[in-house]
Amino acid sequence: MKTVKTLLLLLASVTLFFTSCKKDDDAYEIIGKWNIECKVSTHFVDGVAVDVLTKKGGWVEFKKDGKGIDSDGSEFEWTRSANTLTTTYKNGGEDVINTDKIDPYISTPKLYLMYEKKDIKDGVEYEYQRVTVLYK
Repeated sequence: MKTVKTLLLLLASVTLFFTSCKKDDDAYEIIGKWNIECKVSTHFVDGVAVDVLTKKGGWVEFKKDGKGIDSDGSEFEWTRSANTLTTTYKNGGEDVINTDKIDPYISTPKLYLMYEKKDIKDGVEYEYQRVTVLYK
């Protein structure tokens, strides 16, 4: 019985050690060059998909200094907080800010980014969704 208690205490200590060693700042898990497996962009009008565009290939690189670049040569700035990735780039001299949700929470070799924007004009609902799958 004493051996079982000692073993359980040891197991609990090891578990506590490894969970307490996890980085508090998980933004560094995204740093590096990621290949684009695919990017699917869908436009909806009143809930009906009217345009679907699929792009494959290319890459994106997230640098340690909060800057990045993609295979098209576009530069951007980025921040990450938990499961939210925010990128800012210039378009015609103006800042364009994208906020993507990360799912799953970087637990696989792939990174899934989801972006969604909704707008209502003259009683018509317009929606844009983009899913990007990246891998190292």
